Amino acid sequence: RCTYFWNRIRVLGGAYGAFVKFNMDGELYFGSYRDPNLVETLQAYKDTVAFLENMNISDREMTKYIIGTISNLDVPLTPSAKGKSAAIAYIRGITNENIQKVRNEVLSAKQDDIKKMAAMIKTCLADSAICVVGNEEKLKENKTIFKSLCNIFEA
Repeated sequence: RCTYFWNRIRVLGGAYGAFVKFNMDGELYFGSYRDPNLVETLQAYKDTVAFLENMNISDREMTKYIIGTISNLDVPLTPSAKGKSAAIAYIRGITNENIQKVRNEVLSAKQDDIKKMAAMIKTCLADSAICVVGNEEKLKENKTIFKSLCNIFEA
């Protein structure tokens, strides 16, 4: 998110932001917002596989990735947010042990672990869906990318 997507989609592409999200239920999604590019951003998502396969960073950079990831896992929550988080975990069957296991895996991650994610992402991209909310003209120009187009204000 803060390296590849930031540079490719935000800096070079002009989007306000871009992200990737992995959920504990196996869900993976990429996203960008206020993004002037459609085809280029979708290509950047596909190129994530090659980026990971060819990744070569220093131990210092890896430590920064780990710190950034942990900081997203352990954020201070308001009482309301704690309740919501607990309810979601309960409904999804996520235990404190599951959460701690993720923390431990993040803290012990090595560059090779990140590179191995390329195969998983490649599999996910092969069985993916594309959903874009954006400029109607831009979407119509690229309608061959989609199975269907709909106006969400008329749907």
